[in-house]
Amino acid sequence: EVSLALFDPESSPFMLSIRGTARVDASQNDRMYDAMIQGERDYDPDRKGVAIIIDVTSVRGFGAEGPIEQSA
Repeated sequence: EVSLALFDPESSPFMLSIRGTARVDASQNDRMYDAMIQGERDYDPDRKGVAIIIDVTSVRGFGAEGPIEQSA
């Protein structure tokens, strides 16, 4: 199980907590790399990274409009 916390200081207030199960899926490496912005690609010029897929089970947080909550 993994948990990701996202905060965007440009969209204050905004915060999300995403929970799920992660798995490595090397068959998706090219697809994920091609979908990344150039700034992210620059961190891995030799393409040694591997795709991690997260099956999301819940999203919780808050934004300017109030609480956010979704569950699978």
